Amino acid sequence: MSFDPERETALLRKKMTALRAKPHLPAALLDLAEAVYSRQITARSQAVVDVPGPEALAPAERAARGEPLLAREFFPYDVAQAGALCGEFLTLLRQAPGPAAEAARLAGEALDSGSPSFETAAKAYLKGDYALFSAFGENAPAAPGTLSFLVQSSLTPSLAQVSLRLLPRWPEHKTWTHGHCPVCGSPPLIGVLEGKEGRRYLWCSFCGASYRVPRLTCPICLEDDSAKLPFYTSPDEPGFRLTTCAGCNHYLKTVDFREFDRVSLPLLDDLESLSLDVHAGKLGFVRPALSGWGF
Repeated sequence: MSFDPERETALLRKKMTALRAKPHLPAALLDLAEAVYSRQITARSQAVVDVPGPEALAPAERAARGEPLLAREFFPYDVAQAGALCGEFLTLLRQAPGPAAEAARLAGEALDSGSPSFETAAKAYLKGDYALFSAFGENAPAAPGTLSFLVQSSLTPSLAQVSLRLLPRWPEHKTWTHGHCPVCGSPPLIGVLEGKEGRRYLWCSFCGASYRVPRLTCPICLEDDSAKLPFYTSPDEPGFRLTTCAGCNHYLKTVDFREFDRVSLPLLDDLESLSLDVHAGKLGFVRPALSGWGF
């Protein structure tokens, strides 16, 4: 599988046209999402990353038992590009209305003073250590996910390129039966149903890998008792399903656009279906991973 920037840009334009027709999504949020995603498309083709060779990856027998090919903390990234992107995204946030601009100011001051430096924050993100980001959020309660958003969005082009080059080592149509990404070991962000038979694929919250999983199990704890896996739909969000698990108390949204003439871009599908996150929270369920937008 290869990455086609022109095709991705065309899909983005079509997706944004659909999102802007939804009155519950603020225009300022969509402007930011479009600008960031568009910049990430360009950056993916430009990122310079030294992908580890086979000797650094989990052998086939260990991968079959659930070990990821390359633990997320060892993912390389283009340091110069990521730092520059962080500056660009900070500028976008400073121009945004409401609390985002003030949170961007605080984040910029923290990064400029080295408390933390971008490299320190990136290292924490790669390790899945969110204490640093939680501490920042306490100082910017109106937009607590700002620093997480900046770091994650800046690293995404590099991480996606690494994942794209590693994923062929995992058979595309083989069903993965472990509660994390086979490439990096991170939890999923969202699910997608594809094909006539509704094959279920998950999209990784960290590296963006797409991998097939059993359709009728919890993707986190692998619970397969249907009585413990209630799902919800909303007439306001056609094409989306909210699946919950009484076993591990997680939820995951699933996209099913097979009967719609609609474009699916997982990161923006997640943004489009925000109302389902609100509903899941009211029911007491939690996401297995933060969204790509810092919440």
